Amino acid sequence: MLYLNSVAKGLAIDLAARELETFNDFSVEAGGDLYLRGHNLDGEPWHVGIQHPRADGLLARTLRVSDAAVCTSGDYERTQHVLDARTQQPVTDLTSVTVVAATALAADGLSTAAMVLGRERGLALLEAAGTAGLLVSSDGTISATAGREQGP
Repeated sequence: MLYLNSVAKGLAIDLAARELETFNDFSVEAGGDLYLRGHNLDGEPWHVGIQHPRADGLLARTLRVSDAAVCTSGDYERTQHVLDARTQQPVTDLTSVTVVAATALAADGLSTAAMVLGRERGLALLEAAGTAGLLVSSDGTISATAGREQGP
């Protein structure tokens, strides 16, 4: 069975955010993926904790985000796994990829694509797309894109 929930969820988040455009500050969350506009109640950018995929209760990183989406693909929350269509096998190089992008549709799609591509090629994809990304390898190594104003 093929699940297209990552991009569908991203689209749903973006549509909800569009309905809330008249508000300065809000967050939309669906299954752990987010779109964040403006600031939190303290007037700061939103604080987003990125769960470490192999350590319950441990954060891999905390991001401060405004006017962007934050979406994660991983092998640890649900029983479905990201499959590499070339091999028809679950991805093993990475355990999670979090992307900060202008839209949730883009962040969701890019996080899944980067996960399938693996650490090196996934980082290259995110850099080429101009998005911020945080990749956690199966050995626990954390890699991030370079030079982004918000995000990893």
